[in-house]
Amino acid sequence: MQFILESQTNPNHCMLGEWLKKFREKRITPKNDTVYTIHPDIVNYTVSILKEYGSVDAEGVVYWAGKVEGNKKFVCAAVAPKIRGSRFGFYTDHQANADFVEFIRSHNLVYICQVHSHPGDYVDHSITDDKETAFRAEGLISIVVPHFGKFGLLPFSKCGIHLFTKGAFFRLSDRYIHRNFKTINFTSSPILKDLRNADKL
Repeated sequence: MQFILESQTNPNHCMLGEWLKKFREKRITPKNDTVYTIHPDIVNYTVSILKEYGSVDAEGVVYWAGKVEGNKKFVCAAVAPKIRGSRFGFYTDHQANADFVEFIRSHNLVYICQVHSHPGDYVDHSITDDKETAFRAEGLISIVVPHFGKFGLLPFSKCGIHLFTKGAFFRLSDRYIHRNFKTINFTSSPILKDLRNADKL
């Protein structure tokens, strides 16, 4: 069985309906003081992976993991899982996800966020993204990066940042993103791990 995370399911799919659905949804500003701190090297590594897939017109994904201390979540690891990417989505199987889980457990880390790319400037979750994102759990963050990551992730507000809560994904407001997502150098070097095989794409 495969998980399917994609912005579209086929080349002829029109995203107007999804755009209208998302347009009507109110972006949320959670009433919490959770702060996500991301090492700049994590951002740079993630962009390099997404751009690599984008160079062959495909979506890509990177999983972020780290430590949680009270209301602070420190993203200190970026992991590229084995996937099959295309312009219309990417596919990851149970083994690839199991390899990721084994890796972060061996480093005593917790899964915090997935970052995946879309081909254009549409950064909302598609219906398939909502239903098929792996490891859906309360508090999971999902970042959608436009244009295959060609223009990077920063500022974070140009991406679509979504929070999984109460059984569904909700896109976060710019106000929340500006206040709660930070890039800061840690004292220790981040973990950058590629779990893909030799023929990566």
